[in-house]
Amino acid sequence: MTTRQSRHMVRCWGVVLGCVTLLPACPEEGLADMRPRISVCQTDTAPEQDCNRSVDIGEHPLSLTEEVRFFIFNRGDTTLTINSITSSVPDALFVRAYPREVGVDAQGVLLLEVTPRVLGKGAGTVTIESNDLENSPLVLDVEWTGVPAPRPEIIVCPEEAAREDCGVDMVVRFDAVRREQQESQVVLVGNTGTDDLEITGVTWEGNPSVEGELLIGTSINAGVIPVFGMVPLLLIYAPADGVDEDLTLVIHSNDPDTPQARVHVLASSFDDRAPIAVATAVLNDTIGDQAVVGKEVWLDGAQSSDPQGDPIVFSWTLTVPEGSAATLDGTTAAAVHFVPDVAGEYVASLTVTDSLGQSSVPAVVTVMARQRFALRTILEWESGGDVDIHLLAPGGTLFGSGDCHFADPRPEWGNELSDDNPTLIHDTESAPGLEEIAVVEPAPGTYALYAHYFDAYDQGAAMVSARIIIDERSEVALQRNQNLAGSCALWHVADVQFPDRVVTPVGGAIAQQCR
Repeated sequence: MTTRQSRHMVRCWGVVLGCVTLLPACPEEGLADMRPRISVCQTDTAPEQDCNRSVDIGEHPLSLTEEVRFFIFNRGDTTLTINSITSSVPDALFVRAYPREVGVDAQGVLLLEVTPRVLGKGAGTVTIESNDLENSPLVLDVEWTGVPAPRPEIIVCPEEAAREDCGVDMVVRFDAVRREQQESQVVLVGNTGTDDLEITGVTWEGNPSVEGELLIGTSINAGVIPVFGMVPLLLIYAPADGVDEDLTLVIHSNDPDTPQARVHVLASSFDDRAPIAVATAVLNDTIGDQAVVGKEVWLDGAQSSDPQGDPIVFSWTLTVPEGSAATLDGTTAAAVHFVPDVAGEYVASLTVTDSLGQSSVPAVVTVMARQRFALRTILEWESGGDVDIHLLAPGGTLFGSGDCHFADPRPEWGNELSDDNPTLIHDTESAPGLEEIAVVEPAPGTYALYAHYFDAYDQGAAMVSARIIIDERSEVALQRNQNLAGSCALWHVADVQFPDRVVTPVGGAIAQQCR
């Protein structure tokens, strides 16, 4: 019951109790004040004066169906019942869904689907039959503008070409390529349309004289090129005989007007042999067969040569891992060097060119660099006495043979020729203090890190900060702080499992152990 109803009923019952003969004081026409009131708006926050009006729903692509949402409010005193909603042009303006009832001060959603059939202005009416007698039928004029539907448009261009050099048909020439050498050119496949371009396949028309002479070095099969996007397509010519080549590369797409772009490839060769590049890496410091970050790596191309004895010119390039700023000390000498600054893969490429301008196939050298230590454990404290770090091998005990500490700074834990032994790098005996143990490559197993307050020397408690660093990463694998109250306090900081490199903090009370 609404507030208006309750006020009316109280008024009526008061008259009846006062005097039966005064019953006519409750006029039936008063009950007729309760009615629904429909209000159709474009948004759920539109003011009432902007509702129940003709609307323009803007631009919509031709022949594409899009959903348009309206809101039906009931601003009356009783439930609004929607009997029907119809469209005058259902093929262009279709009534998808609407509420059958809308409660007092509630709202429902009217869903329309607009599908423009012609370019330019379109219009229709939506007729709403309801129990709001004053506004039934409610007729809304709806207008829209049909615009061209999004369409992809394929083009092919030479690399670094101006737009006027692009089209759906182009020619790529490989002129006089020396046999036993290969050359490449880039063709750009682009989309100048208004919708995503789908590449459905790439095929050749014709066959090379020798299989594998013409190759595609990259793939755009089943790919999508966004509007105004460009994708490089690498064509490689590796002549094996003296026969000229004439083939056509066909790029298939969903461009409705020109589904195929064609690249005509013309190639010829000669039998002069190209120079040969040979490159090797010389590592000044290694861990296994890997270079060490911070240590020089030399690249030697002195074994390169030209079959005809022509003088050659060296050209080096270096590709570095993400985050590296390493560079070669030069690019044109027979031997160059660089210093790896982060762990990862460094790829050096050497190309040599003879006096005729013919270049070799690049000689590639891959150097893997790693940090010096796979595991670093560190203790630091600002006040107190002598805090000692202990790193226990799998199965080791404190102060035993499996414990790396001040009394045994480099214990033998495994193969004498391996890098699985720990090293006590820093050892201080009073605050401010720093102690560190590092292992190049721990053997499989679980290692335990302890902090032991060896002697306070009447200096009081020590607040110890412990850190564990894996593979020299910038992110610390674990950092914990613990107050050690006095001499003999023993804190089991964490366990580290290799080769999975899992760090597990250890909880529990601080133990007591004196040596």
